[in-house]
Amino acid sequence: MDLEKAKRLVSACLSDPVIERLYEEGDELSRHQTKHDIDHANQVMELANKVTAELHNRFPDLLDDWTREVVIPLAAFLHDIGRAINVEDHAKAGAKWSLNYLKELRLS
Repeated sequence: MDLEKAKRLVSACLSDPVIERLYEEGDELSRHQTKHDIDHANQVMELANKVTAELHNRFPDLLDDWTREVVIPLAAFLHDIGRAINVEDHAKAGAKWSLNYLKELRLS
């Protein structure tokens, strides 16, 4: 898949109702903790993008475009998606869910 198509798919993920619903469910299941809703996911992604941009500024050859514009934003955005599946082991549950989701989008 070319980079431009992948970037369009990343944008589509950011407003996917399935992901929004999972973040709502995960936030509800984690209500005794800090917020883990879609706003949190967006904030983490924005921060990751800022750090990535700064790294790219200082070390332009460190990360390729695919990593900077697809992998890092998606990883940051989806980092808590597994809370809707298994709060205690959300990292593993989220990784498994994300892999299946990205395969459907043809991103993995």
